[in-house]
Amino acid sequence: MVDPRVEKLAKLCVQYSVEVKPKEEVLIGGSDLAMPLIHEIYKQCLLQEAYPMIILQPDIQYTFFKYAKEHQLTFVSPLEKFLIENIDVSIRVYCDPNPKRLTNIDPAKIRMHAAAGRELTEIFNRRTAEGKLRWTLLPYPVSAQAQEAGMSLTEYEDFVYSSCLADKDDPVAEWRRIHEKQEKICKYLNGVSKLRIVGEDTDVSMSVEGRKWINCDGKYNMPDGEFLTAPIEDSVEGTIRFTFPGIVAGREVEDIK
Repeated sequence: MVDPRVEKLAKLCVQYSVEVKPKEEVLIGGSDLAMPLIHEIYKQCLLQEAYPMIILQPDIQYTFFKYAKEHQLTFVSPLEKFLIENIDVSIRVYCDPNPKRLTNIDPAKIRMHAAAGRELTEIFNRRTAEGKLRWTLLPYPVSAQAQEAGMSLTEYEDFVYSSCLADKDDPVAEWRRIHEKQEKICKYLNGVSKLRIVGEDTDVSMSVEGRKWINCDGKYNMPDGEFLTAPIEDSVEGTIRFTFPGIVAGREVEDIK
């Protein structure tokens, strides 16, 4: 039996985050471990009378980076390019079965592969900016990520689903309320010209004059609940210290100063 929170999260994704419409082509991607959520998203897309397709991605990144030669690292799939150029909606389910699987891989190989995909990223971003492509990213909890969080799988599932408000009676209504609340804050911040952030080992100031604040209300990322902008590029001054370990491209990074 499907966890009712999985069904609610799928409905939230399809009806709120990307607002799938009839006859739209929807690409759903993610790890095979996330199939319970991917299945529900697929079902919700069908209920919206769209044309969903699924591309599962098993955990083969380590094998690829360990054995791929340069021409394979820089190869750009014509099929992937075609999909990015033609789909209406992209839904990606985040589910990492081993966050540290690339720890011992040469970073140069990862950079080379990422650089080769720049054209695809540019197409994706251009179509998004033109309003021709809508996308979202949402999580599916698994044991490996629960371990990273220092939780049991049950605890981590509760954490993830509650963060997405999938444990509420009507998650869509909840996120619409968040949108309205954050929109008021964005309107206020649009009138702010300078920011200063002060904390332990941190004192950073910057100019945001003329920059637009964006309401992050669960459309592109789920969960969400923030608002963002970009400072004037040469205006940032001060010091900042990060002490919480993070994982970048499958490699752990600690105590960045």
